Amino acid sequence: MSDLRRISQRFADFVEYVRSSFWAIPGLLILISIAVAVLNLWVDTQVVPALAQKNGSWFHNTEIASIRTLLSTMAAAILGVAGVTFSITIASLTLASQQFGPRLIRTFMRNRFIQTVLGFFVATFVYCMLSMQLSSILANDSYVPISTLLTILILTIVDLVLLVLFIHHICVSIQVDSVIAEVSNEMKSRVTTLLPESDENTMDPSPQLVAEFNSNFADNAQKTLSTQDGYVTSFDYDGLLAYAAEQHVLIRVLQRAGDYVLVGSPLYEHISEDAAANPSILMEKSFCIVGFTRTPLQDLEYTIRQLVEIALRALSPGINDPFTAITCLDRLGSLINLVASRQIAPELIMDEHDNPRMLVKTTSYDGIVQTAFDQIRQNARSNVDVLIRMLEILDQLSLLVPDRQKTTILLHQADQIIEKVDLANFTKSDHSTIMDRYNMIKETIANREEQRSLMPSANYRQD
Repeated sequence: MSDLRRISQRFADFVEYVRSSFWAIPGLLILISIAVAVLNLWVDTQVVPALAQKNGSWFHNTEIASIRTLLSTMAAAILGVAGVTFSITIASLTLASQQFGPRLIRTFMRNRFIQTVLGFFVATFVYCMLSMQLSSILANDSYVPISTLLTILILTIVDLVLLVLFIHHICVSIQVDSVIAEVSNEMKSRVTTLLPESDENTMDPSPQLVAEFNSNFADNAQKTLSTQDGYVTSFDYDGLLAYAAEQHVLIRVLQRAGDYVLVGSPLYEHISEDAAANPSILMEKSFCIVGFTRTPLQDLEYTIRQLVEIALRALSPGINDPFTAITCLDRLGSLINLVASRQIAPELIMDEHDNPRMLVKTTSYDGIVQTAFDQIRQNARSNVDVLIRMLEILDQLSLLVPDRQKTTILLHQADQIIEKVDLANFTKSDHSTIMDRYNMIKETIANREEQRSLMPSANYRQD
């Protein structure tokens, strides 16, 4: 079963790689165009001539030359349009890289519509070239290219419509609000995939139990080392847990998805349950995938940093666009609100007999809040509008977060903002406005139970 899990995980990595590439959909459409050209060849040589004998001749052999001319003209035109489309796409990627950050290129490359448009143009060119060659070879009395011409007509109309929609789509997609919305939607999708629905009956292990589990590991614990440099893409936690139960060992995972490891860095370690026994042999099976770049497969902070990067560039002196930074804060607030309603995986994982079996490094609510707000707060210490909006979002989150203990994390962020405000050279009015928002947060936390009792229950609805 663990082998199947690893295969499934590697397949998921490959799907993510294909999903972020420009060649997958165009390659598929090229294969379809070749199949359609061959199918039309069969129809034009077998089906159409039989129909022509019953209903009269539709085309004469003397028109084969004009058909080849049409195919040649169509292929040249589509090739030119495809070149323009690729140029527009590259220009958009360059603009996105300069304005929003190089990590946003991946978001544009994942766009299925752009991939489909490029694929249709290339596939149409391949279809025209292949049909033209086939018409030269099969120019005889039994070849009546009716279906070939109908397909060309349909492809021409579709390509023209796609060209207009492509230009419109590019104009919309390079707008900052569209980029932020696209990244935000991906973040929400990752949260719903990585974090299950919150279950009130699920209890996190106590710190004492975690400490007792850690005390089992000694210097003789077997360590599995990384064989390459790179970022941890994913862990097969189910496979590790199954291995631990099968071999009667305790496992402590030392890295998590998104961490950068060097050759020889320990990925995880394990030790036998029986302290008197020798630990099992070093695990030869790989339960960890290390790649050259970070991916969002198990790394929730990856997509958060994309929005943070957009906000930081907007706050830079060269751009000075606080409205974009405020939009990013709004989306980050939505993400943190969604995370608060989900269940974060426990640090200590039990086996099927409820015995502590594996300790992992997990993403915490505190870590997500820090990733979302820390750098923006540090770079917006002189921007009143951004600080006010950040305090307003923290105020809303303080009321909406289900667990009262998490309000301490939010209040800590607000305290750090106020600490910067006291040192900043603000006017009395700006300082008073910021302090009012800060006092609202403390008041919300103090009276949150009363306010929440008056609120109707609502399920989170994804955009």
